[in-house]
Amino acid sequence: MKKRTRSLLLAMPEGPDRDRVAAYLSEDGYGHVRCADTLTDLLECLDRPPIHLILVDGGVAELQGLALASLLQHRLGEEMPPVILAEDSVDAELVLGAQETGVAQILVKPYEPDADFARMIEEHLGLG
Repeated sequence: MKKRTRSLLLAMPEGPDRDRVAAYLSEDGYGHVRCADTLTDLLECLDRPPIHLILVDGGVAELQGLALASLLQHRLGEEMPPVILAEDSVDAELVLGAQETGVAQILVKPYEPDADFARMIEEHLGLG
């Protein structure tokens, strides 16, 4: 199965929400679901490719949201995988910032790890 070969990175604070999303993705067949809650953890994950998709939900302790997406864009450049940015609300400033930093999609919180969530991930990975 193609999902087994895909590595996903969750840039989320430690806790039940991250555990729930990571467990769902693992159960859905993804072979490698990595989690980072500090900038050090995130950079270590980026140094151990491949990473096929990054979900930024709250970000890491030092950087959140668009600031973290900007760091990813500067660090990875054209090799940046799809980045999904989960935010409480969406406004024009967020949309413009997301476009400038190469964010693939903005996901409005709260969201559920369910069939629609799985389909969104698959589409960004080219599996859908």
